[in-house]
Amino acid sequence: MIYMSNAALKCAADVCLELPNYQVIICPSLRSKRDDILGEITDYIPSKAINIHRILKSNSNCYIEFTNGNIIRIVTAHESCRGYKANLVEVDSEVSEEFINTVLRPMEIKQLREKR
Repeated sequence: MIYMSNAALKCAADVCLELPNYQVIICPSLRSKRDDILGEITDYIPSKAINIHRILKSNSNCYIEFTNGNIIRIVTAHESCRGYKANLVEVDSEVSEEFINTVLRPMEIKQLREKR
């Protein structure tokens, strides 16, 4: 889990363009920030990116889906965001530590490491 910044948003876009089957959740503190974040991420993606399958923005969902199976999902820091899973969770610095520990940390997919 990392704190949200312009560099972190660019990293999420780059990772989703390069790696297969990667899930990213970006968690702003306010819903009003969602559109700005979506705009910033789409600005980082090359204009002729044929690997974007769909961009959805509705009252209940906001995500970018790539043709390689990756998803960048933007969910507001609220109890209703429970249940998602992601390889990377980016969180707004204004989100409380309690919410991070009880709701967001369980979202992270733990990577299995090879035994030596």
